[in-house]
Amino acid sequence: MQWGRSEGRRDRAFNRLQSASSEADPGEDTLTGLITSERREKVREAFTHLGPGDREVLALSYVEALGADEIGVRLNLTPGAVRVRRHRALHRLAEILGVTNRSDREL
Repeated sequence: MQWGRSEGRRDRAFNRLQSASSEADPGEDTLTGLITSERREKVREAFTHLGPGDREVLALSYVEALGADEIGVRLNLTPGAVRVRRHRALHRLAEILGVTNRSDREL
């Protein structure tokens, strides 16, 4: 059950990042393309404000699309530690971007 929940959280976080940095559809108007480009640039800028460990875990997870097991082998961490670090790095990235999490507001 814990694995399923963590995978769900990872997928939701990835979808939030992807929607914030996805490229414009070729059929969309110029303004939409500019807004999407601006979002992508904000994510890149926020990424530079993260610590090196956070950047490494996120890059391995989302740029190289590696799983927690593979990242753990590369960084000499357990898969659970990788998932925790990824979750915390995404949370810090969201804070830098000013994105609030619905569950945080409910607390």
